[in-house]
Amino acid sequence: DIVVADSIEQCQSRGEIYQATKASLLEDTKPIELGNLILNQQFGRSSDDQLTIADLTGVAVQDLQISKAVYKALS
Repeated sequence: DIVVADSIEQCQSRGEIYQATKASLLEDTKPIELGNLILNQQFGRSSDDQLTIADLTGVAVQDLQISKAVYKALS
């Protein structure tokens, strides 16, 4: 399975990854940063049976780009 974070550094101190790590549920799992996954799909799932878990705590630049894309789509 794949664990994806918008910001690994930020997710280490808040969010679901932080809580799962604190509870020793992600001991053998290293999160992949969302930007790296988008740029290099080799980090993605290797089979349809895998799950992708995303922890998106909010990164301002990503929020702005998403807002811009939504605004453009609605205009």
